Amino acid sequence: MSCRREFNEKFYKTCMPLLTGFEKERKELHKAATFRLTTGIIISIVLFAVLVYFGIIELNLKTFLQIFLCILSIVLLLEDSSKKEFEKKIKFKIMSVFCKALGDFRWRPQKTVDYGLFVNTGIVSQKWFKPESDDIFTGRHNGVSIEIAEVKYYKMGSRGPETAFRGVCVILDMNKDFHGHTLVTSDTALHLSPIDGLSHTTLEDSRFEKIFDVFTNDEVEARYLLTPSFMER
Repeated sequence: MSCRREFNEKFYKTCMPLLTGFEKERKELHKAATFRLTTGIIISIVLFAVLVYFGIIELNLKTFLQIFLCILSIVLLLEDSSKKEFEKKIKFKIMSVFCKALGDFRWRPQKTVDYGLFVNTGIVSQKWFKPESDDIFTGRHNGVSIEIAEVKYYKMGSRGPETAFRGVCVILDMNKDFHGHTLVTSDTALHLSPIDGLSHTTLEDSRFEKIFDVFTNDEVEARYLLTPSFMER
């Protein structure tokens, strides 16, 4: 049985019933969110009318929008808090079951990820800072240790910190021994290494070369790691 088919069978047998059990609560939360939004609009209109009536503010669109956006911000904060609490509740009840469908895996809501590893390998820019992680999966598949983390990095923008990267990072063991440093990135025009000490190398697979750049401090080892069959896959 393929891994995908086995996962689908376990997921629909064990996880879907749990998710279905939350559907009623999800609909109730959706109704509550709609009610809060409607109430916020009504309050904005009434408050604006009252303030205009007593001469506290002038009758103009700009003032109304300011009042509306202020109240809308409060409504959205309440909605975001409610949404996060619901997501947290679902995760703590379903993730352990979900991991059983994956196989030998465990889930942690938060865990210290080796952020320095991403920087040292050149995957992450040294200018990025304040990394955060969520939904950490650790386990083994076909004898290979794997760690999967949803990671978020920040960088300093013109107006302060802004998101530089938000996505999934994977750390896994290889069944080969090596001592050098080889980095595979998306193809770049100038083939400049993101970190010092690595040189661009050209491999035999022309299709691979059009998609990726390879930087290494040991070209022999890079070819040992990136075999023709590996690049083909």
